[in-house]
Amino acid sequence: DEERSFKRLVIDSVFCQDYNFHGFNLNFSGFSDVEYDRIFCWIDINEDHLENKKSFQYEIITSDEELTLKGPFVFKSNIIDDEVYEHKVITYGDTDAYERGMKTLDRMKEEEYDLLVLLGDYAYDIFDDNGQKGDDFFELMEPILTKAPFVLTPGNHETADDSLMLLSRFQMPGTSKENHAENNYYTFIAGKVLYVSMNLDYAIFTDVVRIPHFAEQMYLDLKEKLPSRGTDWHYLAFFTHRPFHCVERAERSIIDLYYSNPILSVLNDFDVDMILTGHTHDFELNRIFDDYMPTAKSDNTLMIISGAAGTDKDPMDSDKYYNMPFNEEYIPDVNGLVELRITKSDINGKFFRVEDRKTLYSFDIKGNSAGVDIFMILAFVLLALIVIFVLGYVLYNYILDDEDEHQEVEKQTDRSKSILDEEDAEKKEETATLKDSIAGEELVADEEKKEGEGLDA
Repeated sequence: DEERSFKRLVIDSVFCQDYNFHGFNLNFSGFSDVEYDRIFCWIDINEDHLENKKSFQYEIITSDEELTLKGPFVFKSNIIDDEVYEHKVITYGDTDAYERGMKTLDRMKEEEYDLLVLLGDYAYDIFDDNGQKGDDFFELMEPILTKAPFVLTPGNHETADDSLMLLSRFQMPGTSKENHAENNYYTFIAGKVLYVSMNLDYAIFTDVVRIPHFAEQMYLDLKEKLPSRGTDWHYLAFFTHRPFHCVERAERSIIDLYYSNPILSVLNDFDVDMILTGHTHDFELNRIFDDYMPTAKSDNTLMIISGAAGTDKDPMDSDKYYNMPFNEEYIPDVNGLVELRITKSDINGKFFRVEDRKTLYSFDIKGNSAGVDIFMILAFVLLALIVIFVLGYVLYNYILDDEDEHQEVEKQTDRSKSILDEEDAEKKEETATLKDSIAGEELVADEEKKEGEGLDA
């Protein structure tokens, strides 16, 4: 009873939903009929029990004609602290359960990471064998998907039924269980990175042109979140399946760019730091450009194509390479994955080979100026205040010194004036004495003259 009580405390709710698809899917051999009926269930864990690095083991009992026990399954709660920058991301797309894809699955079982970003095109194809191939593929993926949080976007091989045969299996951050079409576009923040995910095939290559709606929605979402850049989030990352442009099969990407340019323009307006894509089965590192001008490169934004996880069903030819001015690196014909280490100062990335984990290419993303950290801002403000204080102190002392000097000049002037007044008074006194002396002499001379005249008489 105590164990059952604890389980009830841990499990917050269980939600199950039917998914049915009866229709056509376009695969490698053409159109095929699909009859797919499943029930997908979600178990919500009470947040009080989501401790970091804690493992949960569970079993599932199903009842059709008889009770069936499935499991045990293990899920490890790996929480990315919102206050911590540093975390490790593995990202890749375009893989299946054939020889090359299985090498990737084996490698991923050994990897440790904080977040897994899957970039579309799974199983080749999830619709085959009435959907059984997709079920088998994601069963093989279970050890990887339960190691740490993961997010995904559909690819062009999951477009039928608005990608719902894929998306009905999962619930991405901020979306509802009842409407899985929301998984075609969502945003979330993890480790000071604002991630934006969009299924461009759902937005562009369907009967309904949704690209204006998605461009407007993304613009409004980013505009709302922009004031918190530098506090809640630092870097802006966008991930989808199709690249906006590439060097392998570049003639196809020009068409993609034509339709998706409104999305790219919004990302440029908000200084996106990195774009993660798959689709081409290689590794490419490209600069982005606006208005179809490949020479107008952005120095701070990189588009990373990580579509080399491995598929034997749809190999792509490396002889379709085009030497384009926006390309920084191109590595074809290698089964490999991309690792990103997010730090406070930059993003350190590398493309490594699945077979031996040898790093084949490394790169850094410094981030755009709009993503200045709040502590840097405070440091600059503090420095500015110190500079203002020092300048004010110097100016104050300068004014005091100037005033003292002015007063000293006035004193010297007063002393000089006093000396001049004294000298002038002395001169006046001497002049008066001289006049008195001259007047006395003239008086004596007159008296002597009068006496002389008297004697003559």
